[in-house]
Amino acid sequence: MIQKTYDVFESNSCVSELGNLIISLKELSIKNAKITVGYPGLPNIRSLLKTGDAVLYETPDNGVFEIRLISIYAAYIKILVSHVFPKPGLTAGFVDNDPNNKPFSDEEKSRITASITIIKNKLTKTKSNITVEQLDLVLRKLDEISAATDRFNRKDWINWAIGTLTSLTVTAALSIEARRILFTSIDIALSWLFRNAIKLIQ
Repeated sequence: MIQKTYDVFESNSCVSELGNLIISLKELSIKNAKITVGYPGLPNIRSLLKTGDAVLYETPDNGVFEIRLISIYAAYIKILVSHVFPKPGLTAGFVDNDPNNKPFSDEEKSRITASITIIKNKLTKTKSNITVEQLDLVLRKLDEISAATDRFNRKDWINWAIGTLTSLTVTAALSIEARRILFTSIDIALSWLFRNAIKLIQ
């Protein structure tokens, strides 16, 4: 595993050589630090960390990175950036030229959003041997899948979503129990759309 430490000063940012992540220290106290992690072209994530806490961030080019708070000082923090998993190999879907591969209707988009919310609530409430960092990553990916209905047509979205979910179980290092709960929740909430497709990747 490749790791590198960085010092980040309050109200300042650093760009990590490892992963090209932009890490900003927004607020600092003796007990915790409020940081923002970003990557060019991707949404930022914000997290309040105590010493020893970590957050996971996935990039499209280099895979998943862990940003862990190591020490808190008077005016800065020391963080450890670790490359925990390389670039996912199954995330990308493919373009389907099937004439039935139509855009989602507004009603379908709303229904997908509601289904994703059900899945997120199930994961959040279930004791499934999943860490806070893993859950945070999974919830963010589910949000991306929901938002992608604006970019993909129906069949392209299904192919991309299944690839993303399959890759996620590996990159997030989910336990067998956590994977079972995730896919069971997806199978129930999105059965109207996926039909039996999701069972192929469990």
